[in-house]
Amino acid sequence: MVAILTSSACSSTPEPDTTITLAEYVIGAESELEAGSHVIELTNVGAAHHNLTICPAETAATCDGEGIEMQVLRKPEQARDPSIIPDRSAGITIGRNWTAIVEVELAPGTYRFFCGVIGHAERGMRHLVTVS
Repeated sequence: MVAILTSSACSSTPEPDTTITLAEYVIGAESELEAGSHVIELTNVGAAHHNLTICPAETAATCDGEGIEMQVLRKPEQARDPSIIPDRSAGITIGRNWTAIVEVELAPGTYRFFCGVIGHAERGMRHLVTVS
């Protein structure tokens, strides 16, 4: 199960060390990252709601409900409305023109970053990242 943890301390949000952009139907992200903790600025520049889910590359296409835990450090107030945004993961879903800051710990390996909104990964919103 993917865990999303929300931090209540907005004033002490660390500076992002990497950025990821979401749009129709691409994920703009680095292809290589160093192992360890990363603070990610996640921005949706698309017209639709999009999602970021991270899972080990060897898992099934939708992580089978498993994924890498992300701590949400800052997000828009209405970052996810499950009644209107059907997705198949517990990753973070954000609307257009919204930015969220998340923190994730990545061990060495290969990871699949994908959009969990139904149909988006199949249309190209997936990206492999090697962590060393």
